[in-house]
Amino acid sequence: MKYELLKYGLSEELKFLHHIKSRLNDNNLLISKTSNKYCCVDFQITNTQNNKNLMIELKSRRIDLSKYPTLFIGYDKLHNIKKNYLSTPVILLWCDTFNNVYYTYFNTNMLKNKVIFANDGKCFLINKCNCVSGMDNLLQELKQHASVF
Repeated sequence: MKYELLKYGLSEELKFLHHIKSRLNDNNLLISKTSNKYCCVDFQITNTQNNKNLMIELKSRRIDLSKYPTLFIGYDKLHNIKKNYLSTPVILLWCDTFNNVYYTYFNTNMLKNKVIFANDGKCFLINKCNCVSGMDNLLQELKQHASVF
């Protein structure tokens, strides 16, 4: 089961990478998959004009995320993001096969969120009311931050 989820996640990452590149279509943004397969984030977006980075962690799901009030993300993953990317903005992004998209920026207060056990691991709950929804909103956010980050 865990292998199947990993395999699904990797294929969705490649689809997402292609989709986001084609939709942003900005020569000043270099969008790439992180090279270390054990990295705690999936994508790096670099503004080629100022060499600043924005990271994205993508959580792909097969369930309809709109039916749940919370999202979850691995306990160790958030701690590793804090350890490795505290000075770099990181977007936590959830999407599903029903075209639902939710995202929020990582902040250290998330490490105070409720912890549950799911899929054989410890996870933090992220309340969806603290997230923004929609792919169009995400693309707009990335375009706005292209000159800032």
